[in-house]
Amino acid sequence: MTDDVLALSLVPTNLQLGADSEDIDGIADTIQERASQAPEGVGGSYAGALEAVEDFARAKEKEENGGPEAAFDETRYDAAVEAIRDWLTGTCS
Repeated sequence: MTDDVLALSLVPTNLQLGADSEDIDGIADTIQERASQAPEGVGGSYAGALEAVEDFARAKEKEENGGPEAAFDETRYDAAVEAIRDWLTGTCS
């Protein structure tokens, strides 16, 4: 799971590098896959991270179709990743 935390920590940077809605969907798919393999005690945190990315993907798709500029809720996302990090620290130390 430590590699999950590293990968999840890079998501905001990847999104800022100009990902389009398809790229974001791919990131969401990866988080979903990792969440399905995560221990039960941390599943809700993965769901929170996934939800933040999925919300951004929907907003980005609207932006690509002439809607308002999409904004990623990094605060909400970071809180979910921090909860995963805390769970990992508390469980594995």
